[in-house]
Amino acid sequence: MQNDYIIRMLQQMTVVFARIIGLKENKRYDEALGAIGEELKKRIGITPKLIDALAWDEIINLITTNEPQPSGKCLTVAGLLKEEGDIYRLQGEFEKGYERHLKSLYILLFANERYGVHLLEIDRLIEQMMPSLSEYELPRDAKRMLFGYYETAGKYAKAEDILFELVNEPEQKRQDVIQEGMAFYERLLQKNDEELKKGGLPQAEIMDGLQELQKKSR
Repeated sequence: MQNDYIIRMLQQMTVVFARIIGLKENKRYDEALGAIGEELKKRIGITPKLIDALAWDEIINLITTNEPQPSGKCLTVAGLLKEEGDIYRLQGEFEKGYERHLKSLYILLFANERYGVHLLEIDRLIEQMMPSLSEYELPRDAKRMLFGYYETAGKYAKAEDILFELVNEPEQKRQDVIQEGMAFYERLLQKNDEELKKGGLPQAEIMDGLQELQKKSR
């Protein structure tokens, strides 16, 4: 039911996104940013300038307050911020593009974590943004959310990559992650070989990773 609602909302936004992408591809960046600004104001009542000043959780509060089906709006706003980030990068404003992509990422991960939204659209947006996001050091909370997302999405090798980024952080911050990581590997050991192969993490590598975390936990 929820996914049906989201799909309908995304279908309604297809024309909007097509216009924005068309303007972007024709290098009419100011017009594209103006169209995004109009949609953001329509969807959550704020301007791009205010987006600059708000933290990601404050943006989510605006999205979800008095909204009976917030998951669809989360995806719409995340998509708009992703396009805005793309345009800033095309204009050479890489820092601003990163900030927009990071806020978009947070909203997508929140929608997945809070509402159990599992759609190709989330995966598509995240994968399109990861090259630019990977140019910077992601915040710790974003990495932890991304770790959880990759596991639920069945992308176990990518989840493991994020896990070891977290594990290799300073000693005082990593013990809880080590315990989460061991639980992650234990869950994977309950899956069949086909699922593990699809997720890019065969059982032998799971055992290696588990043993490495066990050593680090001592």
